[in-house]
Amino acid sequence: MSEHEIDVAIVGGGIVGVACAHACAREGLRVLVIEKHGLASGTTGSATGHLVTAVGSDAIFALTQYSQRLWKELDPGFPESVGFQPCGAIWLGRTDTDREDLERLKGQLDRRDVGAQLVDSKELHRLEPNLAPEVTVGLVVSDDAVVDPRGATDFLWHTAQALGARLLEGRWVSSVKGVNFELDHDDEIPARCVVVAAGIDSVRLVPELPVRPRKGNLARVGVPAGFVRHQLLEVGYLRSVLSEAEDSIAFNMQPTARGGVIVGSSRQFGVAHSEVDPVISEALLTRARGFVPSIAEYPVLDRWAGLRPASADHLPLIGPLPNRPDIFVAAGHEGLGITASLATGRLVADMILGRPSAIPVDPYLPRGRLAPRAGAAASGPVRGPVHAVGGPREARARSGG
Repeated sequence: MSEHEIDVAIVGGGIVGVACAHACAREGLRVLVIEKHGLASGTTGSATGHLVTAVGSDAIFALTQYSQRLWKELDPGFPESVGFQPCGAIWLGRTDTDREDLERLKGQLDRRDVGAQLVDSKELHRLEPNLAPEVTVGLVVSDDAVVDPRGATDFLWHTAQALGARLLEGRWVSSVKGVNFELDHDDEIPARCVVVAAGIDSVRLVPELPVRPRKGNLARVGVPAGFVRHQLLEVGYLRSVLSEAEDSIAFNMQPTARGGVIVGSSRQFGVAHSEVDPVISEALLTRARGFVPSIAEYPVLDRWAGLRPASADHLPLIGPLPNRPDIFVAAGHEGLGITASLATGRLVADMILGRPSAIPVDPYLPRGRLAPRAGAAASGPVRGPVHAVGGPREARARSGG
């Protein structure tokens, strides 16, 4: 390929990387995605697909609300494979403490003008008849939705591909040296900038990223259609997300377009493989039966696990690396990668083009949030083009799958 034939080389074909490709291609930038296994083959393919307005910090809320708006703008053009269901979510409680937590959550959403309705036991069981009698209070958030992560990734890729984006598949980036990305066979393709959006693998390329794996186990149960009508979560799920304990489990159940429900979720630090943990997996189902007892009557169709890329401060890192302004990162989304992918892509495209974004970008920038990097240059911005590696084979377009 000739000098500067590629404007943006993106390392990683998960939904975050593909959303960056989608956003950049929309702006007329020439995009190449480098993916060593296949689109949505890592964390994305293991995710549930809940599109959530996340509360907590203002930055998390702004990113997820912006992204939800972008998902809804795309909705009229979604094929069935995306599995988009604007089903809303219900946060559930069983105790007085849970009720207090739900009231606080409602207050946070109200202050941010997100519609949320606290419902009593009678209304809750009308909305979800299969809930256990002990589940006595719920908070309905109507804006939440679900998608099929693989289907959504393929849709974004089809759109980016139609705009000229290309995919180099079956190759992997071996190292980052200055502004040069080296591929497995030491091949190089000139590019104006590079986006590292490789999930957990981003740390191998940019060791100073404060990102570590957080494992999650999930199961799919073959319930009939309409068994649950909303995304269901216990309010304790919020505590589970922020917990630094090695193992935590919180009830989460999601209807899926391909049938059945997905049951979760667990969080484990200190585990770097994605094999199913039988003990954790069974604990998930036991906890689910405490909220939806009749799920025990149906077969478990599948069990799987994945690794979430969790940042140290529970906020994704999006933007250029300090002193290396032609190298961008989009990593550390943990459980919000599906939701926040579209917003992340737009922020990356805006920063590459040097224009203002719809939301402030400062909270997400890597600046001031990175671990010390051994042997790092003392100062001075990088000059000249960034080199993303490719191979002697032409980057080939992929239609998904």
